[in-house]
Amino acid sequence: MNPLVRAIREAAETSSDDHIEFLKTLGQEAEQAVAVMADAMSDRAAEVRVAAAAALGWIKPINDQAIQTLIHGLKDREPDVRRAVYDSLWQIGLQAKASVPHLILALRHGEELDRSYAASALGQIDPADQVTVSALVEAAGDAEINVRVCVAGALGEPDHPFAQIVVPVLIRLLRDIAGRVRQSAARSLGHIGPAAQDAVPPLIEALADEDSYVRAYAAESLGWIGPAAKQAWKPVWILRHTDKEPHVRVAAAYAQGVLDAFSRGWTDNSQNRLRLAVLEADALNRMIQLKMFYIVMRAYMEGGNSLRATREALLNHHFHNLANDDLPTSVQSFSVIFDKLMDFFPAVMKNPDFQIVSKPKGLPARFTDDAQAAWQWTDKFLRRHLAPDWFGFFRLLPDRE
Repeated sequence: MNPLVRAIREAAETSSDDHIEFLKTLGQEAEQAVAVMADAMSDRAAEVRVAAAAALGWIKPINDQAIQTLIHGLKDREPDVRRAVYDSLWQIGLQAKASVPHLILALRHGEELDRSYAASALGQIDPADQVTVSALVEAAGDAEINVRVCVAGALGEPDHPFAQIVVPVLIRLLRDIAGRVRQSAARSLGHIGPAAQDAVPPLIEALADEDSYVRAYAAESLGWIGPAAKQAWKPVWILRHTDKEPHVRVAAAYAQGVLDAFSRGWTDNSQNRLRLAVLEADALNRMIQLKMFYIVMRAYMEGGNSLRATREALLNHHFHNLANDDLPTSVQSFSVIFDKLMDFFPAVMKNPDFQIVSKPKGLPARFTDDAQAAWQWTDKFLRRHLAPDWFGFFRLLPDRE
């Protein structure tokens, strides 16, 4: 037996995970071993054929013999071997385009496993090909849930050139009886992006889906669709404030931030959207810190002569309000709040030298001029995300006698 085949056999018999890790270590040296792998694909032991099929997905550069060997492996009698073949074709991607006709055949006539994995592979190899799209659209009506899940996922190509065909299919799958299918469809509509604008009303309906992951993916997708989804702002806002599931609220917060950005004139490009999404999600995660900064800074502007004196005034006169709003109620916790914001505001203000507080040696700590700009940003942020009667918007210090 060839030493490489023997090594594959030993790794395969040891553990399915071990043989994958072993094959990854072959790297460029394995390029000369394609013929050996092809022979191993005829081995009597299924474990060896699985390992060989997996190896062919990791060998770089890809050559025609590897692709043809994998195509032949699509007919293997063992499901585990075929699964490894599909995985390798998925891993290879566009260079495996010669396998597309065979994958379409499997999608139409194979067992459930074959139809599912073939759909996923087609979505990875050449999802914008018209023949591939037609086959996937046809398979969207498959009787098996797993197949429909994979088909929905495969149709989610960014800026899909056949969006006019694909989007109606995904809208139909968004109303599928199976939650996992609805999840996959909701997610793919977001991947398509602005070209999926016709899906905005169905995605808004999906915000009320009984499946929490459908709600989350629908919210995210409304954000990625962009300006055409501006009508979703209110239902997304309601979802962020009322849903019981944290992952849904996080997704809704992201979508609301993106929709807010477009309403304020942000251009529709990925760099701005990504920057806004990061800042908005970070800000929402720091809501308690921002609220604390807001009220301390406001109290300071209204008469506190130092940062410490301002903290103490708040604790003395507003302890009940702080506790009811889950804000810090100890002097020490205030310092932690400001320390944690020091990696946030420089990003918001696009100023790496930004400082909230100055601490001159021997003098009380005071807010800087930079903090005024941060307070104004925070004021706008909180007014978008909090009820108008939140106690931080009222005068905080007691009237002087």
